[in-house]
Formats: sequence, C-alpha cells, structure tokens
Amino acid sequence: MRREAPQEAGKLRLFASCLRAAKTYPNDMNQAPITYPALVKLVAAGLGLAILGGLGLGMWMERGATMFHALVEAGLSWCL
Repeated sequence: MRREAPQEAGKLRLFASCLRAAKTYPNDMNQAPITYPALVKLVAAGLGLAILGGLGLGMWMERGATMFHALVEAGLSWCL
C-alpha cells in the first residue's frame, strides 16, 4: 500500500522550484535577447537622466549658497 504525500509537500516542492533560477522556461522557451530599439531607448533614458542630473548640479553650484543662506536665516537649514 502506497502512502499519499501530504498536500503541503506539493506546495513546498512548487515553491522550491520557483526559487531556483531556471535557464529555460516551460516548453523550452528561452528568454528573448534585448533588441536594438530597446537598447537605444535604455541608452537615451540614461543620457536624459545624466543631463537632468548635470543641470540640477549646475543650478545648485550656481545658486546653492544663496538658497542655503536663506534657509539659515529662516531657521530651516536643518532640513537639508
């Protein structure tokens, strides 16, 4: 007579299989490689963020001391 495994054992086995990094997906489907349009979009987004960061840094370098001095006079410099 064969003993039935408890229902929780199947759930644990399924959970453990989710934790392992699979190299292939079900039915032998592989992950699609990144395409050039997607790569171009990622590079453009990165460049855009770098430009915005540079502009923000430039504005802070130009007017940061004045803004900080105004906050010190108002007693709010601890917020920075």
